[in-house]
Amino acid sequence: MSIVKLVIADDETNIRNAICNMIDWASEDIVICGAAKDGKEALDMIKERGADIALLDIRMPIMNGLEVITELKQQKLHTKSIILSGYDDFFYAREALVQGASNYLLKPCRPEEILAAVLEAKKELEAEQAEDVQAQAKNEELDRSRYDVRNKRIADLIFTTNEKMVTVCEEKVGFEIGERGFCLVLQPPERSSFYIKHQQFIIEYLEETLPCVAGCIAENIVVVMRDNTKSEKKSLRETLNKLKQILYSKYAIILSIGVGNVVTRVDGLKPSYQNAWKALDMIHFFGTDFVIFYDSIYLTQNSAYPSKIENEILDAIKKRDIEVCNGKVDEFFVASQEENGGSGIIKNAMAILLSLYHFTVVSGFQADVIFGRPLELIDQIQKSKNPEELSLKIKCHCTWIIDQIKGSFIENRFVNEAVIYIRQNYSRDITLTTVAEEIFITPGYLSTLFKQALGDNFINYLNRIRIEKACELLKDVRLKTYEVAYQVGFQDEKYFTKVFKKIIGVCPSQYKKER
Repeated sequence: MSIVKLVIADDETNIRNAICNMIDWASEDIVICGAAKDGKEALDMIKERGADIALLDIRMPIMNGLEVITELKQQKLHTKSIILSGYDDFFYAREALVQGASNYLLKPCRPEEILAAVLEAKKELEAEQAEDVQAQAKNEELDRSRYDVRNKRIADLIFTTNEKMVTVCEEKVGFEIGERGFCLVLQPPERSSFYIKHQQFIIEYLEETLPCVAGCIAENIVVVMRDNTKSEKKSLRETLNKLKQILYSKYAIILSIGVGNVVTRVDGLKPSYQNAWKALDMIHFFGTDFVIFYDSIYLTQNSAYPSKIENEILDAIKKRDIEVCNGKVDEFFVASQEENGGSGIIKNAMAILLSLYHFTVVSGFQADVIFGRPLELIDQIQKSKNPEELSLKIKCHCTWIIDQIKGSFIENRFVNEAVIYIRQNYSRDITLTTVAEEIFITPGYLSTLFKQALGDNFINYLNRIRIEKACELLKDVRLKTYEVAYQVGFQDEKYFTKVFKKIIGVCPSQYKKER
């Protein structure tokens, strides 16, 4: 342990001085932090200077040694005490030990006897401190274990696609989302992370102020909220902004928050979680330190945002059809102007730009090459004079995305579209049938084309893409295996481990250790 502090108390000056000067305390990492002439002065020194050991004469003015020990015990101070006495009296010795004294020495004492008694008390202190550290470590490990179990249950609630399992997960988590709910993602600054104390503070704050349950997936705080009324949006923003202010003043943490759209329990929470992340993509344009609502960018179904045309633009990009894509972009801005006039057209332009950015990222293409400096891009959008100019800017970005798709082009059109779909949606619960339906061919035909074009079957290719992404995520030591499994599309951690070992040759935990 570190330096031990010792208080010496004796009403005889020559004895005090002898104990202080005749023993080489420094060589034993012991420092005398006080020398008292009575018990009251000794007690004050012990409390004020944080003494670890007290060497006390049993007979002193004001307070005797036994009274000092009794007071230390009542005040729950963990100072070790050694009694010095000129009386070979069983009563004194017994009373001192009953009150918690570590030792009882008879005067006159030789210096080596006093030193031996103090070193024994020091050894007891070290043993007790080691036990405390060990107990604290066990408690922290238990807390982490409970914390991990809770986080996994919250992840299960978010990622399950089965309505019956939603009910099971609600029971395990101890929170009901009701008929409608939504997700929030709280993201720390880039190249940083929350410490456990920050996570616990944020989670406790949110659960005390909002109808929600919160946990941690990877380095991000994830919140599941019950949707009561839409009028609560303003109140939610105020609560989140207050949390951001507290975090900045308390821990100097700048926080970005993405708020997903409201979904029904039948649909499951996963789409809202994914859209919360989509909202967070806006930090690439606006910077950090924002609360971003998904439905403030991608307006709701009752709004005038031309989401159908947006999907047609993205579909044309997947098919590498520049002509159709350009026509749909023009159609997008005509519709935006007709429904919203000049006030909403800039907002719609920002929304379609964000969709293109998100499409680029999830497709594994070079977003920085296509979009350049986000703030400059926003400035260009805002300074555009008319819909035609906005349309031209969006068309340029669509063309650049298509050029990147062509760079990774597979000869067969259907297989190429399937590969793009898989790379964008590998984290979802997709099958050969769902992909075939997306590109309008039969599952059997797609299976045959896959084998011919890529030399492998659909499920093997899908698993390779998922495991490739998992290997990237496992480089982050903060991620748990089940978190990685969920993020790359596996619903079962055991199956993920089996597939990972088959493809990589070792299990995920071993892979992480070797990296």
